[in-house]
Amino acid sequence: MKDIDELIKYLKQNDIDPKVALNVLKREFATAQSGHKKTVWKMIKFQLYLWERMKTPNYTRLDTVTRLVNSIAYKKAYDQFPNPPFNPDKEIKNLTQLIAEPRQDKFFISKNFSHPGRPTQKLPQALIEKLR
Repeated sequence: MKDIDELIKYLKQNDIDPKVALNVLKREFATAQSGHKKTVWKMIKFQLYLWERMKTPNYTRLDTVTRLVNSIAYKKAYDQFPNPPFNPDKEIKNLTQLIAEPRQDKFFISKNFSHPGRPTQKLPQALIEKLR
């Protein structure tokens, strides 16, 4: 209970509307299934990355991400979400870091990814780990 009291005290001291704080928390900790746009976009990027990696398994992560970000499919997907103006260099840097981030491990699981053109056929976990 002490932590909750601390949180309430912080919100009051900084004049933060509890509804705004709740929305921030929901957005930050949204799961892929919740349908939050930011999370959905991240999962699409991961799916596109794995597909690109399957096409070119001998490329490095950076080469694969560079190739992906410069692809037409990535740019079309990018335009479907409320993103800032497209900057390929920034996208390459951010996606490379995001893929390597240990906090993303919970998203790189078999049930979240399918084979290209076969949405019901899931990628095996061993393949995902090898491609990542």
